[in-house]
Amino acid sequence: MKNQLSLFWTFLLTRFRVTVLLTAAMLIVGIGSYQSIPRESDPDVEIPIAAITTVWPGATAQDVEKLVTEKIEAEIK
Repeated sequence: MKNQLSLFWTFLLTRFRVTVLLTAAMLIVGIGSYQSIPRESDPDVEIPIAAITTVWPGATAQDVEKLVTEKIEAEIK
């Protein structure tokens, strides 16, 4: 395995034009691949979390939650 890698690197170092040609080919293929990737300019992003704050002066927290907040949450879902 080590001998094969050594031969590979020796080949690339001794044949400069082949190395430049392979590098240019990989660069051209990479640029072409990058430009062909489908992209959206304005993708839909869904945020699955919402915070609801309800205020009812004079009522207990449990009453506000049961009578107001749970109904609002059910409608929003």
